[in-house]
Amino acid sequence: MTHAPSILTRAIAILCAAWLALAALPLSPVAGQSATPPPDIDQLLDMLTGEDMLAAERAAQQLAAVGTAAAVPRLIDIFLASDTPRLAATALGGIGTQQATQTLAGALVDEPLTARRNAAQIGLLYGGEQAIDTLVSTLRVPQVPARRHAAELLGYLSSPLALNGLLRAAQQDDAPSVRQSAVWALSEIDSPRVRPALVAISVRDDDPDVRAEAESALQRLDQRYR
Repeated sequence: MTHAPSILTRAIAILCAAWLALAALPLSPVAGQSATPPPDIDQLLDMLTGEDMLAAERAAQQLAAVGTAAAVPRLIDIFLASDTPRLAATALGGIGTQQATQTLAGALVDEPLTARRNAAQIGLLYGGEQAIDTLVSTLRVPQVPARRHAAELLGYLSSPLALNGLLRAAQQDDAPSVRQSAVWALSEIDSPRVRPALVAISVRDDDPDVRAEAESALQRLDQRYR
């Protein structure tokens, strides 16, 4: 049976893309002001946890755009304690420091799609290439679900920077489910190194599902580049 990320995981990627588009919109200036003053980080953090959801969304956008590491400790506290951690996770992903992305990656260990893992995936996708190193490192953690989810996110990010980590995971990981996810992720990356690796996996891997995933990935590559 071939593998593909779940419908929920795909929905997360779509939601993240929509959020990115919204975040790219300029903030409306206040009437009578010629320039937007520098944001007050503490005020934005207070808005993030307030009851006004629109204000909270914009506060998360601004925190992500400003990218200040000073906000990270409190954002981590909000992310870990809140029942609705998505906005804090998105701000952490946008800031993109190692502490921020590692905190988000820690939530990938959750096997069911909890609110925390859902938020973490959104934040890591929003972080883009800032999250690549952390996700590649997550491919080596002991927990199988975290490795599998990291591979899926790297597929959605489709960055050549993840190629070496995904090749190692696809060829050497002990868990067939992780190898399968890594094979899918490799098929999303444009590199001449991908096809030979997939051909070898389709023949040599011990697990039939991994071999089938590699064959399916090769078919997708043929359709993409013919």
